[in-house]
Amino acid sequence: RAVEKNRTVLRLPCWPRWARHLWASSASQSRGLGTPPSSFYLAGLRYRSGRSGSLGTLLSLLCFLFLLLLVPPEVTVYPERTPLLQQHNLLLCSVTDFYPGDISVRWFRNGQEERSGVMSTGLVRNGDWTFQTTVMLEMIPELGDVYSCLVEHPGLLRPVSVAWVAQSEYSWEKILSGAAAFLLGLTVFLVGAVIHLKAQKASVETQPGNEASRALLPPHPY
Repeated sequence: RAVEKNRTVLRLPCWPRWARHLWASSASQSRGLGTPPSSFYLAGLRYRSGRSGSLGTLLSLLCFLFLLLLVPPEVTVYPERTPLLQQHNLLLCSVTDFYPGDISVRWFRNGQEERSGVMSTGLVRNGDWTFQTTVMLEMIPELGDVYSCLVEHPGLLRPVSVAWVAQSEYSWEKILSGAAAFLLGLTVFLVGAVIHLKAQKASVETQPGNEASRALLPPHPY
């Protein structure tokens, strides 16, 4: 600590040397941690003298608490296009909004890990310190196949597994088309019923007038 007239310059070890080496190591780089921002290298924190000890301790504590911040990921599994049995497709595991970037994403089919046909976008920075990634699996689904995406991250108390089950076309396309046909038929029925009721009402309203006009006519000569 150096004194400059009425100011105190505090050298805060907010990012100790061992943390810098860990972050910059090849292992950390391979996990996508990257290089910490220059703002963490607090070469000097200038403030007025008086409470240098307590303020320095507080800032140092806040700094380390921030570094220990863990944000768990959100995991979503979905097919690239409408899934059809025995047809090639891509199953996507989207992992978003997590910190730090140390994460493991694996695919399983019926309990067996899939290593072939796996592709990844790699870690993508969101711009707010969090990361996202998408890991894709090439598949040809069979009826009843259970695909699961297993995600491990320091922010999770336990690994998260999200499953996707291959179903028959009937469960997808035919149910949707059947529901659309039912709604269309119901609409036509309701419109026809309304038109029929209006026609009946108009017929009842005009019937008394016709009977009155017939009463005024002279009897037909025989």
